[in-house]
Amino acid sequence: MYVVMDYIEGQNLNDYVRDNSICELPFASQVVRRIARGLDYMHAKGTVHYGVKPSGVMIAAGPTVTVNNSRLARLRIAC
Repeated sequence: MYVVMDYIEGQNLNDYVRDNSICELPFASQVVRRIARGLDYMHAKGTVHYGVKPSGVMIAAGPTVTVNNSRLARLRIAC
């Protein structure tokens, strides 16, 4: 079993916060909402992600926010 993800041109949230000393509240709330929406989708599909942290969240132009799936606790497979 394996998980395939798209290549994302951007930087992780940890690096983004380090490189941008000022983070506007509208941007921060947009990122948090998108992370929550992604985790909600994963949970609805039977996938449990553990250890979500800034280095596991990718930010690309737009911003497009992607939660890295490298720390899956459980993956339900439909046969």
